[in-house]
Amino acid sequence: MGQTYQSYQDALEARAREAQEGTRTLKEKAEDVASTVADEGAKAMEAAGETASDAFDSTRRFVQEQPLLAIGAVALVACAAGVLWKLAPQRRRI
Repeated sequence: MGQTYQSYQDALEARAREAQEGTRTLKEKAEDVASTVADEGAKAMEAAGETASDAFDSTRRFVQEQPLLAIGAVALVACAAGVLWKLAPQRRRI
């Protein structure tokens, strides 16, 4: 029989240590990834906020500089939306 009970127990304990080390490594990697994702998400939200602010400022400046053109553009979009709404297939109610 070549192996004793003690050698089986030692082998089992070695495997348990390896599993714990692997689990600890995976946990550290997961924490690093979560931290990176949170940081990148915060950067993306900040960039989106800046872009929205820039778009708002540009739109406000355009409306102040050319109010009649802005009103015409809004009227055109409203008419296009109305045409699309009217051309949409009607749902039958039973």
